[in-house]
Amino acid sequence: MHRENKTKAARTVAIHLNGADTDSEQLGFSLVELLVVLAVMLILVAFAIPIASTTVDTFRLRGSLGSTSNLLQRCRMQAARQNVTQRMHFTTDAATNRVVAFVTPASDTNSSTTQLKTDPNVVEQYWFPSQFSLSGAPSGTPAALTGQAMWNTSITVTNVNRDLYFDSRGLPCDYNTSTSACPATNGFVQYFNYTSGRGTRWAAVSLSPAGRIQSWFYDGGNWGN
Repeated sequence: MHRENKTKAARTVAIHLNGADTDSEQLGFSLVELLVVLAVMLILVAFAIPIASTTVDTFRLRGSLGSTSNLLQRCRMQAARQNVTQRMHFTTDAATNRVVAFVTPASDTNSSTTQLKTDPNVVEQYWFPSQFSLSGAPSGTPAALTGQAMWNTSITVTNVNRDLYFDSRGLPCDYNTSTSACPATNGFVQYFNYTSGRGTRWAAVSLSPAGRIQSWFYDGGNWGN
């Protein structure tokens, strides 16, 4: 009996040394299993990247239009505080090809971005991300925004893609550079294009005759906020 036990123990040691232990062979994953998991992960990543990129574009687009609206509010407050008509400039910087918005008194007609660091009249400025460009009014698709669509009124908006003004009372006005008069306006609309690897999207900021500031985004079928 003692000899038989020694024989069994010797066989057990031999099995372990030879790596033939059944329990040990069941640990870990096979190459096929690892390849399947890797394939599933690649498929998930392939779906996730476009969704993430679109989400980033949406946040950047809405964030920039929000900053533009805030700058318009600053322009309005500056006009009322200083009792001087203020101007919201929109231009493209020649050196960087980036869209820039900045606020000065209406009498400051220099729209060059070279003055932004040196002109004491510049109250505030905002540099848009490089994906933005100033666009002409849309024709065809999308349709241009109308007074009816924006403000539920039949007003025809003629101040399109022009600098915006606020008079000394903080109301929108149409500044005359020759006479310095700034009579009431029928509103303003400034259009933007946002171009990325997923195509070009339209956006706009509007200013109603009563001073309501709104951001607009075209979703491929309709304009909305």
